[in-house]
Amino acid sequence: MRPRSEPALDAHWAGVRAALGLPADAPWTAMPFAEPDEAVDGFGADAMDELADLAARSMKRGTCHLLEQFRRDGFPLRRPGDHWTVLRADGAPACTVRLIGVDVLPFADVGAAFAALEGPEQGVAPTLAAWRRVHRAFFEGQCARWGIAFDPALEVVCESFITVHSPLHPVAVPPDDRWSAAADRS
Repeated sequence: MRPRSEPALDAHWAGVRAALGLPADAPWTAMPFAEPDEAVDGFGADAMDELADLAARSMKRGTCHLLEQFRRDGFPLRRPGDHWTVLRADGAPACTVRLIGVDVLPFADVGAAFAALEGPEQGVAPTLAAWRRVHRAFFEGQCARWGIAFDPALEVVCESFITVHSPLHPVAVPPDDRWSAAADRS
């Protein structure tokens, strides 16, 4: 997890902040859903862009990372209310989301409702089994690079969000859009 900070992104955030009426000190990061050098099982630039585009169209409303990644990268957990400009593989902003839920739980405890938030697969919400298969493969690759074994008991960070700004897709945000992965454990 490597947040970006460069003049073009800072200017983009200033415009988003003004459009949303946010204070200058509103918590914000800019990064893609995964880093290009973390490509695992075909998860490269095209997949990164597809995920960013789903979020820009409000069709992806959640993402999941290993808690270990936050620790290794020295990146603090985001909190509900924080904003995140989702970047495409080339570093261009795809959209800005507001986190509405951040839950830490074992990989094995992630439920079907959160899996569905991650966005459609071939036009339909993913099943929990499909979500687990894809995420396990990605997380196993990360763990192998770190020299640790993947275990379904490893804690993951489930972030749910709403898209609040999208340059290509108008966004209307309901004021009380809340969801928490902790309520969905299965």
